[in-house]
Amino acid sequence: MSQQTEIILYAIAGILFILGLLICKHDSKMADSKLFKIVAIIVPLVWLILYDILEIKSWVDLM
Repeated sequence: MSQQTEIILYAIAGILFILGLLICKHDSKMADSKLFKIVAIIVPLVWLILYDILEIKSWVDLM
């Protein structure tokens, strides 16, 4: 993957994570929802883990 793609993937994950945390902090009704907490915290983490798996796979393919 190119450097630009890497930056975009990390930026999207960071924005999703921060947005989820801000909503959890300021909107108590939505923050009480366990589903929202799972989506707000787990989705960005899964995004980063999948990206790391793809990055490792590309390194292995280069070898």
